[in-house]
Amino acid sequence: MKCSLDNFNDPLEGQTKKCFCDIDDYYKQEWIDEDFREIAAKKEEEEEEAKAKELEAKRKALEAEAKRIAAEAKAAQERADKERIKKIQEARAAADKARDDAEAEAQKLREAARERQKKEQEAAQKAELESDEAEHQAELDRLAALAAEQEAENAKDIEKAKKKLEAHAKLVEAENRKREAEERKRRA
Repeated sequence: MKCSLDNFNDPLEGQTKKCFCDIDDYYKQEWIDEDFREIAAKKEEEEEEAKAKELEAKRKALEAEAKRIAAEAKAAQERADKERIKKIQEARAAADKARDDAEAEAQKLREAARERQKKEQEAAQKAELESDEAEHQAELDRLAALAAEQEAENAKDIEKAKKKLEAHAKLVEAENRKREAEERKRRA
């Protein structure tokens, strides 16, 4: 008999196998089954290792991509910082030139600026006052709502207490009638 897949089935595809001739029935079925289990476990372990290697490769690729993105972000930030510094320097130079050119009109501009600042301050104070008033009104509304809720809850509690008192009064009245009836029976 030839030892080939044509003569035997393939219990574990992709695994190297050997044929053994057991004329004397030396190999017990339990041993053979155990060998198959070990082979299957080894195949599963190899598949898990392959998956782990694949995941590790993906993780490394993601780390490399993250590093690349971080480097690009850093470079972009550095470019933005340089551009910002350049604009600040240009703005300072322009401000210096404008100050030098406007020396004659400086007093007039300062007065206009003071007047504008005063109006802005008044507007800011008015806005702050309106904001405070709005917050105060909101707090009053909130407190009124809480008071209304509490009042409703108290009304419910009072109604429950009244019902309990009425029930208790009826119970006491019934007890009194019962005692009176027993007293009349005893006297009669």
